[in-house]
Amino acid sequence: LKPPTLDNDAPPSMMMYPPPPHESSSFENTHSHHGHHIPSQDGSEEFSFTISRLKVSFTSKIFIDQSCEFQLDGFLPTSLVEKGRLPVDEFNKFVNEKSRSGKWKVVIMKLSSMSGGENTSSYKRFYKEYESLRRICMFQVSDTTKVFLITPKFLR
Repeated sequence: LKPPTLDNDAPPSMMMYPPPPHESSSFENTHSHHGHHIPSQDGSEEFSFTISRLKVSFTSKIFIDQSCEFQLDGFLPTSLVEKGRLPVDEFNKFVNEKSRSGKWKVVIMKLSSMSGGENTSSYKRFYKEYESLRRICMFQVSDTTKVFLITPKFLR
C-alpha cells in the first residue's frame, strides 16, 4: 500500500485535530456535505486510539474536508497505538521542517462522532494530561506516515 500522495515518492505527514470537547456528535450531520468520514483499512469508520502511557483507549470517526487532495479511504489501520509524544515546540519545528522540505505533506483530519460516557471520559483524561504536559501524541502508521493527535488547547 503506497502512501496517499500526489507523488508516491513523497511520504505524507498526517495530523489529526480533535473537535473541542463540548462539540456533540451532530458534527456528522452538520458538516457531512463539506467532507466525509474515512473508512479504515478494514472498512470500518470507527478508529481505536490507545494511549499507552495513560492506559486509556477511545474510539472516534475521522473526518476529512472535501478539499483534501489525498485519497485516505482505506489507508489508516483501525487501531492506532501511541508511539511517542513531542513537546509542542518540537512538534511545530518538526512539522515546519518536514513540510518545507517538500518531501512530506500535511493532511488535516478531525476526530468526530465520539460518543459514550466511558469513551468520552477516556478522551478527556488523555487530552487534559497531554495539555498539562504540553505534549502532542504521535502514532506511527508506517516508516513514512505519522499521525499526530493535537488536543483542543494547541489548535491555536
